[in-house]
Amino acid sequence: MRKATRRIAALVLVISLAGAVGCARSGKGDIDARVANIERRLTTTCSCHPRRIEGLPIEAAIRADLRRWILEGRDDDTILWMAFQRYGKELLTAGIRNLQGEVFFAAGTVFFILAASLAALVANLRGTPRERAARRASGPAG
Repeated sequence: MRKATRRIAALVLVISLAGAVGCARSGKGDIDARVANIERRLTTTCSCHPRRIEGLPIEAAIRADLRRWILEGRDDDTILWMAFQRYGKELLTAGIRNLQGEVFFAAGTVFFILAASLAALVANLRGTPRERAARRASGPAG
């Protein structure tokens, strides 16, 4: 009975170790996933940061540093802190530019709506061409 229990325990241990090796972090796909996760946390941590890193002038530098820090064996929170330390000012500047663009777009939309409303009001006050002709034909009011 003891031999069977030991064999089962040894088999469970071997299977567990084999599973642990399969679950270990390795490979390019895992590094890409960690970089994407850290990027997401980097942009969503502060509302004044841009929503995406794509298209920023510092995009390549941020991703290269994130990969380098991952390969050095640092944990995600430390990498996030280091990214804030190094690129916080640039991210804040990019976020403010995005916000300015959204404000200018909203202001342009409001201006267009107000101009269209004013044009409709003036057209309504003037009346239709038939109403204007009738007013001219009736002479001055008074």
